[in-house]
Amino acid sequence: MTELARKPTAMKKARNEIRSCVAKKRTLTENDVSKLTYLNMIGDFDINPRTRIAVNVWAIGQDPDIWDNPEEFIPERVNDNPIDLKGQHFE
Repeated sequence: MTELARKPTAMKKARNEIRSCVAKKRTLTENDVSKLTYLNMIGDFDINPRTRIAVNVWAIGQDPDIWDNPEEFIPERVNDNPIDLKGQHFE
């Protein structure tokens, strides 16, 4: 997941593939996984049910491709930002 977050182009490809697979039925089943050719290229990881997955928010907040002067504390940078910082915008 970290590598997908670091590579927006790869994340977009994986997201589009999943969306196209679930577009009509709105759910992804175990049978659909074999159809996700791009996502299957990324690797085979088993994540057990109820497993907590942590996202490295610090690394995302330090990305110079997204933020100007990412190492500086500038709270105003989030004003009028098109990204939903409440956690529903996964770009």
